[in-house]
Amino acid sequence: MSTENSNNDFLAFCNDAQQSWEISQGMDEFGHIEGLEGMFLAKLIKASLKKSKKGNWMVVREHVITEGDFSNAIISDFLVANDVTKLFAKIRSWIVSLGYEPPENLKELPSMLEQLQEASPILKIEVTVNDGFSSVEVLEVFDDDPTEEEENKPAKAEKKEESKPAKETKKKKPKKEKKVKAKKEEEEEEKQTLPDELLFKAKAFCVSEEGGVEISDDDTLEDIKEKINEYEWPKAEASEDIIKLFEELGLSSCLI
Repeated sequence: MSTENSNNDFLAFCNDAQQSWEISQGMDEFGHIEGLEGMFLAKLIKASLKKSKKGNWMVVREHVITEGDFSNAIISDFLVANDVTKLFAKIRSWIVSLGYEPPENLKELPSMLEQLQEASPILKIEVTVNDGFSSVEVLEVFDDDPTEEEENKPAKAEKKEESKPAKETKKKKPKKEKKVKAKKEEEEEEKQTLPDELLFKAKAFCVSEEGGVEISDDDTLEDIKEKINEYEWPKAEASEDIIKLFEELGLSSCLI
């Protein structure tokens, strides 16, 4: 294909891709969108099985936001666990949250995921971000797009009666200013929170696609370090953030 034909094909593609180009402005190199956290209306657009780098099966999910400032932004996350029974429990719970019955025969799971992807249900989701990795929780499933219903509602007829004087808006009492802590107290508090922040980062890494390490809610920082230490991690495939995390955890020797 000539350069001219390639350019013409690309220009035709641009008509549909301009919005994606604009959205990409707020993304980092991994496709994470700054500030995309909280509750949104979204559609499920992808649900498929894949193996993690550690050889563990997982479900890859993608949702597209359908309203607000992040409209058309795509969120990717994963259902993953080292223990296959725990992974299946996560998958079952997710399928039920979408209003479907999990298949009795495991071999029917791929076709069930295709069915969910094709149905593309409209959902209310909550997006949380842990150390750069997004996670999606389904809060509600809608039969119809609630934004369209709102737009199609007929306007209410105005009453002929004289309008009553508007009530005064209640004003909140001003909050009392908190006393500023002494510098020493702040420093001590910051020292105490550092291990918690590191534990938070370590857990976020474990449940990500890059990690794929099974952990439990009760695991301490030492528990997680031991679990990560059970593997060898290719340094060439690790991002700068992961290398930095391993240094903070004292696990640089695991990167080979």
